[in-house]
Amino acid sequence: MDNIKFVSNSNEMEKLVFFSNISPVLLSGPTGSGKTTMVHTYARDKNYDIVTVTGDPNMTLSYLVGNFLPGVEKATWIDGPLTNACRRSINGEKILFYFDEISTCPSDVLTGLHSLLDHRRTLFLPKLNERITVSNDFRFIGSFNPEYGNLVNTISPAFWQRCIRLHVPYLSEQLEIELITKYTHISTETAKHLVRVGTLTRTKLRNIIVEGAGTRLLLKAAQSFKVGYFNLDNIIFEIILQSLTTQEEYLKMIVNQLVLEGLMDPNSYPDIIDVPDQPSAEAFLREYAED
Repeated sequence: MDNIKFVSNSNEMEKLVFFSNISPVLLSGPTGSGKTTMVHTYARDKNYDIVTVTGDPNMTLSYLVGNFLPGVEKATWIDGPLTNACRRSINGEKILFYFDEISTCPSDVLTGLHSLLDHRRTLFLPKLNERITVSNDFRFIGSFNPEYGNLVNTISPAFWQRCIRLHVPYLSEQLEIELITKYTHISTETAKHLVRVGTLTRTKLRNIIVEGAGTRLLLKAAQSFKVGYFNLDNIIFEIILQSLTTQEEYLKMIVNQLVLEGLMDPNSYPDIIDVPDQPSAEAFLREYAED
């Protein structure tokens, strides 16, 4: 499933192609909604080489642009991935620099990118007294999950206004079913079942788990089911549900809600399933709200 193509709900891909020609783009959306797949599909279709970095709270600007490493006689400069991408750009290559999880890195890292992302299109390297102005074929795309990271402290207004934000939502149920059956070759009925589970985790159960099951997780579940070693209830529990929460109490409520919805067999996990006594997710939320 390495060559999965991005599927748009409406015209998200057309927007990305248009916007990236005139500005850096920030893709926002929940985990598993297809942001990374969208970028890779765009790169394949437009013949771009991708240079990918993933943000984290410990990232430094030196990691991106480069730094001097001490040597026996003298220090040697080593380009970081961003500098390397910019150099390749001015040498005639079509480069797409993809900054995943951009909202998780420190704000000073993003500030150091301002000159590259505005009209100057120039990366400054003060330690080398050098500047690199990228070609018109250089593309910068970032992605983030608005549920994670402190966007107010990390992404400043100055950075926001240098980019165009494009939201990437979950697929519609019908498109998600079609995608899962196309790439895993499971039956349509099984795909519908998995998608119903995914939709439930994104809606009715959304307030008791950090985030619902994304398309990526449903594809993994479908692929595992196709092998035939586990039944569908095992796949739902082991691969989907246990990826969504580590809280035993919440896991029991989710399983019981799926039983109530007819999406799991009440006999599949007798130690967990206790529908008459275990409150549904809705009942739990009502009780929580009253408290």
